[in-house]
This record gives sequence, structure tokens and C-alpha cells, in this order.
Amino acid sequence: MCYYVTSNKICVSYAQFKKAMYKKGYIINDDNNKTYPTIRSINDKKAVRMYQLGEKYLPQNIVERLFKNPYYVQDEYYKLVKPKKKYKQYNVRFKGKFKGK
Repeated sequence: MCYYVTSNKICVSYAQFKKAMYKKGYIINDDNNKTYPTIRSINDKKAVRMYQLGEKYLPQNIVERLFKNPYYVQDEYYKLVKPKKKYKQYNVRFKGKFKGK
């Protein structure tokens, strides 16, 4: 339906979306200290509040659309089906000295 494809990369999480937008030349500032999240170009000094762009550009709505993304579902599925291998760590003691060339 509506998945975010930015700079030839498909975003699965909001953090990936922010990084992709930064690579495209936009900075998203959504700190908890600020009342409204803003977006601005790297070259601009003045930011625009995201609610002024429209209802679908609010961070909550972007996150909702990312969760509806079929690639998000696929990514979560592969995390469940194919967990990362846990390698056993061995402690090895060497006797003697290592001599350089």
C-alpha cells in the first residue's frame, strides 16, 4: 500500500526513515522537549512544523504506515523464523611466548 522508499532504500522502522531522509538532505527533529516535530532542509535555517504539511506527515501516522509496510512484516517474520546463531566463546590459554619474525 504505502511503504516508504527513500533514496533507493526501503525503510522498515522510523529510525531508518529518519536516516534515509537525512541522506536525502532533510533533518527531522522530534525531540520530547519540543511540542511539535519539525522538518527542515540541511541548507535552510527555518524549520517547518510537520502538522502544517498535513495529517499524514505526523510522526505517529508515518509509524503506522511503516507498520503496515509488507517489508516490515517480512523483516519481523525472518527475525522469528531465522534467529541469529549464537556462537560459543572459548577461552584458550597458550603456553610459551609468541616470537615475531
